[in-house]
Amino acid sequence: MIDPTQAEHRDLPMTDELRILPTRDELRQLWRVGVDAFMEAISTFGFRRNREFAALALFGAAIFAVLPQLPSLEEWNGGTTATFSANSHITRADNWLAKGDINRAIAEYDRAIKFAPKNALAYSKLAAAWSLKSDFLYNTGDRSSSELARDAALENYGRAIELDPKSADLYVTRGNIWSRAGRLDLAIDDYTRAIELDPKSFYAWTGRGDTWSAKRDYARAIDDYNHALSLNRNSATALASRGRAKLKSGDTAGGNADIAAAERSTTFGAGD
Repeated sequence: MIDPTQAEHRDLPMTDELRILPTRDELRQLWRVGVDAFMEAISTFGFRRNREFAALALFGAAIFAVLPQLPSLEEWNGGTTATFSANSHITRADNWLAKGDINRAIAEYDRAIKFAPKNALAYSKLAAAWSLKSDFLYNTGDRSSSELARDAALENYGRAIELDPKSADLYVTRGNIWSRAGRLDLAIDDYTRAIELDPKSFYAWTGRGDTWSAKRDYARAIDDYNHALSLNRNSATALASRGRAKLKSGDTAGGNADIAAAERSTTFGAGD
C-alpha cells in the first residue's frame, strides 16, 4: 500500500523547507536546550534581587519554543489540544490550497493528522489535495508521479471512510477517482454504497450513471440518470448525460430531446 508520507518526500519531492514534525529524540534534545538555557541563566545572574525573573523568563522562552512542535498530544490530554492543533494545521493547509500551493497544503494536512490521527476531515482533505496534485502532474505529462499521487489520494480516502463510514460524500468522491482511473467496478461499488447511505445523493446517481455509460450498459445508466433527474428535473448535467446514453442506445429522438432540454436549462449539477 502507498504510504502518502513516503510518496511526498521520496517520489514527489517538495520544497526543502517543508519538514514533518520532529521525532521524540529531537524533542528531547530541544528540552535539554531549554534546561541548559535555564542553568546558564542561573549561573550568570544568580538569584540576586530581580534576577530570578530573567532566568525564569529564559527558561519559559525555551519551553514555549518546544511546546508548539510536540506531536501526539492526543495521547496526553484526551484529544482536546490535539484537535485544536489539528484544526489550525487544516486551516493553514486550506489557505495554501486556496493560493494554489498544493505541496504546502499536503504538508500541513499531514501535520494535522500527526496531531489527531483519527480526524476523518484531515484525511479527506489530504486525499483531495493528492487528487489535485495527481491531475496537475497528469496534465504536465508526468504520468508515473500522477499515478503515485492518485494512489495516495485513494489511500487517504480509504482511511477517511474507515473513520467516517456513514459519509456518502466520501464514497462519491472516491468513486470519482476510481472512475477516472478506469477501475469502473470499484467506482460502481462506491457509488452504490453512497446511494445506500443517502438515496438523495444526486452526484452518486450521476456518477454511477456515468460509470454504467463507460461500461456501455446504457439501460442502467439511463435508469440512474432518471433517479438523478427525479431529484433535480432541470439539471443540464443529468439531462445531457441521459441524452448521450439514449443516443448510444439507439433512441435518437429521446436523446436529442434531452440534449435540447439541457441546452435550454440554466441549472447545472445538483442545482445547489
